[in-house]
Amino acid sequence: MIEKNINLEKDFPYPSYDDWKKTAEKDLKGESFEKKLITKTYEGINLQPLYTQKDLEETGFERNLPGFEYFIRNTKSSGYLSDGWEICQSIPYILPTQVNEALKHDIKRGLNSINFCPDLMTKKGIDISRGYNEDFGKGGTNICDYKDFSECLEGIDIEKFPINIDSGYDGIIWLSLLELLVKQRKANKNKIRGSLNIDPYAFFVENGYLPSEKEKVFDNLSYVINRTSKNLANVKTIGVNTLPYHNAGCNAIQELAFGIATAIDYIRELQKREIGINTAANNFRFTFGIGSFFFMEIAKLRAARLLWSKILEKFGCGKEESKMFIHCRTSFYNQTEYDVYVNMLRSVTECFSAVAGSADSIETNTYDEVLGLPDDFSRRIARNTQIILSEESNLNKLIDPSAGSYFIEKLTYEVAKESYNLFRQIEERGGMYNSLKEGFPQSETEKINMERMKDVEKRKSIIVGTNMYANPKEVKHEIKLQDYKRIYDKCIKHKIKKYDSLKNLPAEYKLTDKLIQETSTALSDGVFLSEINERLYKDTKHTGNIKTLTPVRLSSKFEELRRLSEDYTSKKGHKPRVFLLTFGSLSQHKARADFSRSFFETGGFEVIYEKGFDTPEDAFQSLLETGPVAAVICSTDETYKELVPSAGKLLKEKTKNIKLILAGNPKDQENYYRENGVDYFIFMGANAYNILKDILMKA
Repeated sequence: MIEKNINLEKDFPYPSYDDWKKTAEKDLKGESFEKKLITKTYEGINLQPLYTQKDLEETGFERNLPGFEYFIRNTKSSGYLSDGWEICQSIPYILPTQVNEALKHDIKRGLNSINFCPDLMTKKGIDISRGYNEDFGKGGTNICDYKDFSECLEGIDIEKFPINIDSGYDGIIWLSLLELLVKQRKANKNKIRGSLNIDPYAFFVENGYLPSEKEKVFDNLSYVINRTSKNLANVKTIGVNTLPYHNAGCNAIQELAFGIATAIDYIRELQKREIGINTAANNFRFTFGIGSFFFMEIAKLRAARLLWSKILEKFGCGKEESKMFIHCRTSFYNQTEYDVYVNMLRSVTECFSAVAGSADSIETNTYDEVLGLPDDFSRRIARNTQIILSEESNLNKLIDPSAGSYFIEKLTYEVAKESYNLFRQIEERGGMYNSLKEGFPQSETEKINMERMKDVEKRKSIIVGTNMYANPKEVKHEIKLQDYKRIYDKCIKHKIKKYDSLKNLPAEYKLTDKLIQETSTALSDGVFLSEINERLYKDTKHTGNIKTLTPVRLSSKFEELRRLSEDYTSKKGHKPRVFLLTFGSLSQHKARADFSRSFFETGGFEVIYEKGFDTPEDAFQSLLETGPVAAVICSTDETYKELVPSAGKLLKEKTKNIKLILAGNPKDQENYYRENGVDYFIFMGANAYNILKDILMKA
């Protein structure tokens, strides 16, 4: 008979954290709890194996709601329920006609925000008529004049879709182009949305210099802000792009701190030019990279909104203006050249992080980005990744799905705290501009990248299909090389330079209302952007030079190994071969043989894996017939002392170039085995990249 009065708390008491820890330590059978169950991230944060409500006591924001209290959970109280995130894919083709065709195609299939990327030649203001330059087509579309700009957006409703332009270090010309387009289309200015994304520091760290004095750059920025506030009030002007740091290998805390420090530098420069804090804050659009650590990336976006609103509060900024607009782009740093379809899966988890972190706008990289320009198929997959998360996974039906997770809430707090500490260090150095000149963000980023690379080399960090689980039968995708010189020659044929076309521009450079009008008039007359740029900056000097950051990829070193193997194959007619000397029963050699096969397949080797042998003499005829570059002894530690001397002696007597490898960690026996012919040792934690490269270079 069931009792009427049941006291669940009394009859079924909750175990405490200490009770759980004691049980966990018992399961570890003497191994260290800290070493086995606590994980240290590249951010220096110790991830606990278990989080409880007690972890929220320090955060102070466990009861926050979306749209309130520093916007940790979202800047909008309704989240994605009222408006979804913007699906904002770049179209990085070189020619305007290609961009226009792709935009029209993609808009019909779910694209609802336009990311417009001029090439580096355009951003630098290099005159296309003066000859071919290696910056032509680099990073986007070559825009020579207004006709090119207009052609990109031909037939597209500019009132319906936000237009986001990567303006580089200055936006005067881009604002002139946009105003001219609006005027010629007779569009409603109040319906034009998007951003100019003027971000001089991103240009600075990517290129090592600014094409103008810092003072003039910020004079121009303040001018553009004042102009857009009157004429295009829904167009943001200031970009803070952290991708140069993210794609060079920085951690989440660094990326957030560098971004916030950049924005605060911009605010201070604008305040000197009498731009109010509310006006300045309302013009920011932040771009963050999204990496593969799912929970860390969610925490980063939540921490970003927290930090931004708290810092702006100190400036006296209004609540509405302190809402952070966040655009996210999935990581180039994590993409691979081999097993490229896995890049699709990486982008899915990264995009999911951006959505769970309440991003306002998202770009999903195409899986073939590392191979060259995308095609219709890769653009479709990238775009549909977002559409599926919205339409099929229903992630837009719940506001801040990560809220309440003890882990994510505590991680958000720790990321915010450590990012703020790093931000203060930058402030103590005189701000982000001075820090960039000193090379502080660059060197800090490189330190983390080197740490990440070392872990990949040792396979402590896994890149699926590259340094682990490689596909030995993979047919490599071809790099889609562009003949930039041929495209340039085709492009320049249609450009006729007007030597008198600058007559509408004033001889003296002044930031007046007439400047944009006169610039727009010159543009409508067919003036090249480079000509206007040259006139606007004819009396300026470059600022720099500083240490640059260039995009890298974690997989690059193992891709180098694969290319070395391919070179060997093209010369010899077959892959470099490794013969597994498996001794004893299956149980004695299988684990190390499987490990060895995986180890060498990541370098593009063909692994000869035959049945177990009784003695080295039994194995050597088979070994010699296959013509390997290396042989791996696979058995138990107990049998190695007897096997290695005889195997080493046989190998050195009958062959000259075959390297002998021992599967296992020799520890204090290393000298003994080396004296008996062993060249390398492979085990968990060994530097696979160094070993494989050395073998390939000597093959």
